[in-house]
Formats: sequence, C-alpha cells, structure tokens
Amino acid sequence: MTRRQPRTIQTTNMRPRIGFDPRRVRYCSTRDPVLPINYDAMAPRIWTGRVFGRDNHSGNRTGVVLDECTEPAALAGMLGFPDTAFVQEHTGHYAAVRTFSPYEELAQCLQTTLATPVALGAADGEAWQVQHPAGALDVQVERVAEGWISWTVDTDTTGEPEPIDDLPDWLHAAEVCRVPQARSRLYVRLPNVSTLPTFDAADVRWVCHTHDCTAVVFFAEAADKSVRMRVFTMSLAGGEDIATGGAAAGVGALLAHRRRTGRINVIQGPDKPVTQGHLLLVLGPKRHVGGRVLESTQKTTTC
Repeated sequence: MTRRQPRTIQTTNMRPRIGFDPRRVRYCSTRDPVLPINYDAMAPRIWTGRVFGRDNHSGNRTGVVLDECTEPAALAGMLGFPDTAFVQEHTGHYAAVRTFSPYEELAQCLQTTLATPVALGAADGEAWQVQHPAGALDVQVERVAEGWISWTVDTDTTGEPEPIDDLPDWLHAAEVCRVPQARSRLYVRLPNVSTLPTFDAADVRWVCHTHDCTAVVFFAEAADKSVRMRVFTMSLAGGEDIATGGAAAGVGALLAHRRRTGRINVIQGPDKPVTQGHLLLVLGPKRHVGGRVLESTQKTTTC
C-alpha cells in the first residue's frame, strides 16, 4: 500500500489559538481506510469534499471533523473552508454537529448538513437527521454517477417577506426584502447579477450590522427558468460565498410566494464556472433544497 503524501494547507489570516497544533490532523475519505501517519492516533480525522458543485473544481470546499477537537474555531480558521462541521455525537443515522466558518460559529448550516451523512458513511437511499444548535434537519442521501446528492426540507424559512427601506445608495434603487430565517438575510432582486452595484466588504458588513442580518443576496430569474444568485456574507467578513444553501432556501421562499413551482436550478457566484455553486430547489407543498456532495479526490493524511 502506498503511503499518502502530506500537503500544505492554505491558512487564512486567523491564527490558531495557543495550544492548538495544526500538525495533529488526519485527512480521510470515508470510502477508503485511514492510512498510517507520523502523528499519534488521537489526531482528529477530517473528511473533505465539495458541496453544491458539478465537478471537483466547483462548489464549496467543506470539512467534517469526525473526531473530538478541543479547538474547533482555531482548526476551522486554519483550514479556511467556508464551513467546517465538528461531529459532537453520532449514533446510527443521527449526528449532532457544530459548524464554524473561518470567522464565526454558525447556529445552523445547510452545507454541512448535506455533507455530514456522506462523511459518516451513509448508504444510497438512507434518511438521516443532523442536529445543529438551532435545530435538527432531516436529510435524504442518493448515490449518483458523480458522487452524491443530499436533500433536506426547508423548515427554517417561514412567514411573509418584509420589504426593507432605509438602505444605502448602492441598494437604494433595488427591490430589497427580508425573509424570516434563523440567519436573516437581505434579498435583492435584480434583472441580472452579472453586473452588481459598486460596494465592498465593509459596505456589506455595515448594512448587515444596521439591519441585523447575516448576508446580502442578489438574485435574478433567467430566461431558462433557472436562478442566478450572488451572496456576500458576514461568515466570510463581507466577502462573496459561492454556495449558500440557506440563501437558496430564502430565494425559493420568495419564488414560491410568487407561485413558482417545480424543480429550479440555482447557479451561485461570478460568471466563471470554476467559481460557481450549483444548488437545487424543488418547490411544491414543501420546499426542498439539495445539491451534489463530492468527496475529495486527493488522498491526504496530514498538513
């Protein structure tokens, strides 16, 4: 058996706290055995992959830490993935997790919700429940030609959209509303999202603090009935995220409010395909949100 080779992990500007040793990390795939490494057996194993992608170059990098970790915020900051889940409990088809971005802990996260069953070895057709601090989400897992597709029912988005006034100049001319969600966001409807108003990350942080929300979501309905979406989020310090399940769920609620039904493809991110996420909505009596979960093809064991 060939030993996997170590690789260097890109770090963010968040430094691990004192007492955290980033070398004590093992990477694994749930479909392969964990290979021997140079560090002790107590090092936490990390599943890595991409969620909301079409191939190994699109979607969001995602981590699921399978073992106990005493410094989750520091490890999430070192990894630099948009979202990293830390498994707190796993029994059968149930898992309790905490999720961290490089900047904050998230009370609930659809991205890690969809990834966690795959990371824990789910089989085709299984139903799982993933518990977050804000509540539990049911997940259905399907095996497809390229990886997996995980689905969950949107139970977080409730109530009527609320129009928002008192906006800065870069949002003043747009139709802006808030959708009731655990992580409140401002939704901005535009004719297209290829060209956005002029703003920067500091502007996003200001408007989010002012309106007590977590992101600004630009979206547009395309001629082929798909939806284009771009999201600038506090979990990335006002930067752009390329795949945001909760934002897609909010857009789905707005479309359902206008009586849209059926399956809708949501393409998130800039125009360049390699920087896009691909999310799935099914609107009907219930609103389902889903996407592909692709395991990492790189077999790495330590950073």
